Amino acid sequence: MHVEVDSLDKSFGPTRVLKGCSLGIDRGEVVTLLGPSGCGKTTLLRCIAGFHVPEEGRVVIGGRDMTLVPPWRRDVGMIFQSYALFPHLDVRRNVEYGLSVRRVARAERDRRVAKAIEIVSLGGLADRYPSQLSGGQQQRVAIARVLVLEPTVLLLDEPFNALDAKLRYAMQVELRKLVKNLGITTIFVTHDQSEALTLSDRVAVMRGGEIEQVAAPLGVYDTPASDYVADFIGSANAIAGEARAGRLEIAPGVGLASRVEGGAVAIVRPENLRVEPIESETDDAWCGRVGFVRALGATVEYEVEVPGRDAVKVLALRLASDDVLELGQVVRVSLRDPDACPVLPAPAR
Repeated sequence: MHVEVDSLDKSFGPTRVLKGCSLGIDRGEVVTLLGPSGCGKTTLLRCIAGFHVPEEGRVVIGGRDMTLVPPWRRDVGMIFQSYALFPHLDVRRNVEYGLSVRRVARAERDRRVAKAIEIVSLGGLADRYPSQLSGGQQQRVAIARVLVLEPTVLLLDEPFNALDAKLRYAMQVELRKLVKNLGITTIFVTHDQSEALTLSDRVAVMRGGEIEQVAAPLGVYDTPASDYVADFIGSANAIAGEARAGRLEIAPGVGLASRVEGGAVAIVRPENLRVEPIESETDDAWCGRVGFVRALGATVEYEVEVPGRDAVKVLALRLASDDVLELGQVVRVSLRDPDACPVLPAPAR
């Protein structure tokens, strides 16, 4: 392991923010800490960087215990939410700044600055000031300023928040390619599940100061460890019921194989459901009325109001010739693939 987080506990006053967090990251791996605001992901990142010292546990980087080592001696680079570029310095001098502070020789400084600027494709903009750059270009300057220090670990704290949606996605792809090409161990913090899926080799989903699940992006999506993880990664219908004799019935005539006995929750992804219009509701089928419609071009989102249950979310692929169902229309809901619906123990109340 290149980075090991071992049983970290961190509190601020009476509030315990991290609760026994453990995580191992291989050299060159990209891992995302994913979770809502207040779950502890930024605190965990700052413990790895050295800006926070945990009350319990260890941070090991490259086989060395770094728990009490100050940030500037950890060989890590960190990019913050605000790029914190110096407005009075051009691109070249912004990138060079860290090397100047470290008193790196002029020839070596020039070589490394030129290389870093080339890596982020800003060669023609080296003489421009931050105010003359777009948001994406400023982002790349911030990345170059860290890369020039040649860290073995790169830490990023929600660096795309200020970008518009299209540029945000482009920068995610660009960053993913860059860090994989350079082989830098990278830890990324976000609350955006689409970013996590785009960037990561593995995702660590956090809740309430604890790591709930660590897996590859599709592993977290397909086999979530809890209904919380399922709902945070993508969209999901969490359908509760009582499992008996290896079967959980989630709707009239619709049952799933279950290893759980008693209280259980089935995770049904919206794209794993289909809807079709019918004349009237029946008691022996999974039926309801369309309560919400959102056409997204290639797909259509529906919510079907089922008597006595929460609304069921459906994501349907729309062909050009297809009609979009109308509000209030009576429909039958059916499963596409029952085997793609994990059944989990019901959460403790």
